[in-house]
Amino acid sequence: MPYRILNFEDAAAYLSIEVSELNELVKNGEIPFEHRGNRIVFKKGDIDDWSSKRILQMETNNLKKYHQITTSKNQLSEAALMPLLLKVDYISPAITGKTKPSIIREMAKLADKTGLVSDIGEFTDELIEREELCSTGLPGGIAILHTRTRHPYMFLNSFLVVGRSVQKIYFGAPDGEPTDLFFLICSKEDQLHLNILARLCLMSHNTDMLEALRMAEDSSQMFDIILKTEEEILQKKSSH
Repeated sequence: MPYRILNFEDAAAYLSIEVSELNELVKNGEIPFEHRGNRIVFKKGDIDDWSSKRILQMETNNLKKYHQITTSKNQLSEAALMPLLLKVDYISPAITGKTKPSIIREMAKLADKTGLVSDIGEFTDELIEREELCSTGLPGGIAILHTRTRHPYMFLNSFLVVGRSVQKIYFGAPDGEPTDLFFLICSKEDQLHLNILARLCLMSHNTDMLEALRMAEDSSQMFDIILKTEEEILQKKSSH
């Protein structure tokens, strides 16, 4: 699947954009593509990398629009996703890692404790490979970890784990500030992954979720804060 070649129509549908918008991205050299004879094609792996970085770097207004589009195209995500993906046991309020590699390994172990990871070694390697490509750290002290591609065999089901580190560590966020809140997306499906990523970014923008998570006493409180924030985001969407 990561080596699949996409034509214009397939790539536009995967990215939830119009073909005309994709054509402009190609014309401006803003998206990776290849020439195959007289055709322009897209490697799915390259598109995965590009789309994830694009979502992570989106400003709030563009993020809201993108989230609305991906939500409307994904029937599952019309409702709250967090209760389906997250459990109190999937949250650790006291991760002890002091470096980026140790945080990645600890988050991978937290995911493995769910019993839903098929191969912890391969999974950890893919997380490290993704971070070497470009940090998933964001302004505000949050990082949203994920693998470069979705392998259906990697997880028994899609889920999410959350960690709060005991001390802030430098994770490569664009604002140069350290990070202490870590979300790890474990999705079996590409479209669901993109929607979860957009939703988590939106939940982190213009809400008090991050500070509330830092103040939470335990994983149960953190769980309630995340679910409440998603409800607020969905209510705002439905009222527009």
